[in-house]
Amino acid sequence: MIHAVLVFNKQSKMRLQKWYSCECDRERLTKSIADQICNRDKTFSSILEFWGYKIVFKKFASLFFAVCIDTDDNEFDALNIISLFVEMLDSQFGSVCELDIIFEFERSYQILDEILLAGHLQESSKTEITKELHESDLWDEERAVLDHLKELGMI
Repeated sequence: MIHAVLVFNKQSKMRLQKWYSCECDRERLTKSIADQICNRDKTFSSILEFWGYKIVFKKFASLFFAVCIDTDDNEFDALNIISLFVEMLDSQFGSVCELDIIFEFERSYQILDEILLAGHLQESSKTEITKELHESDLWDEERAVLDHLKELGMI
């Protein structure tokens, strides 16, 4: 099970975090994970065991994407989820950067929510995720038009 997805920069500043479980001190855990990963030698593996969890991470551009999983979970699956998330962010924002995550955080969380549900992989098809995001956009546009018509007293 995935306990958390964390995205942070080289200075250990958290840019996105989504928790699915964990009875621990989240603030302390996120800071410790970010510090451990940022200070880790590049020659070491991208998997570390930490506080009874396995942390799988990958660096893309100036951002680290980390997934906190159970110690008996498959690291390769976690890396695939990270890659899928980054590919979907890239498809939405061009080449995703830190500012995209900051200013488009709602969209970033929406993409993550399409991929993961309650700490488990929900959808792995990029086509299906894109379709769901597009349908959500259409729904939002329709709702905005209806709200505007109500404000004008036309409904």
